[in-house]
Amino acid sequence: MVSRLLVAVSLLLIVSQPSFAQFWEESEGPPAPATCLVHNSQQHVFAGTSFSAVYRTTDLGETWTRLDKGIDDGGPNFVRVNMMAVDKNDVIYAAINDKGIFRSSDNGDNWDVLDIGIDVARNSRLSLSIENMPNGETSVFVGYDAGAANLLLRYSEDGGDT
Repeated sequence: MVSRLLVAVSLLLIVSQPSFAQFWEESEGPPAPATCLVHNSQQHVFAGTSFSAVYRTTDLGETWTRLDKGIDDGGPNFVRVNMMAVDKNDVIYAAINDKGIFRSSDNGDNWDVLDIGIDVARNSRLSLSIENMPNGETSVFVGYDAGAANLLLRYSEDGGDT
């Protein structure tokens, strides 16, 4: 009986030691509520926020850089970056409610709005998905919801160029 008790106590002490335990690491950011996260092949993490901005960390969350050149129109920006995706060439796509679909080919430093053939309405929601095709192109699929009478789906077979 004593030997079983010693084994149980020994196991409890070993398992409870921090060196044997694994914990999630805490990040200090981004400085806004994150709504979606993606990472690229360089292991940079991008966080979409509720304030139409994207933040990037290159050091596992120690520091965050705001990336909204081409997204921020100077007005009040309380619209949600709803979804993000990264293709095999590290091109980043972001679906931003009320604004449209944005693309960055320079690690998030600059963003261009894609012409998806829809006049994006106020209070609309956008979603996206991408597919890396065998021919090297990226297909982009976009869902648009501006109310029950205005539900649309668009897709591009050339990364959003047309």
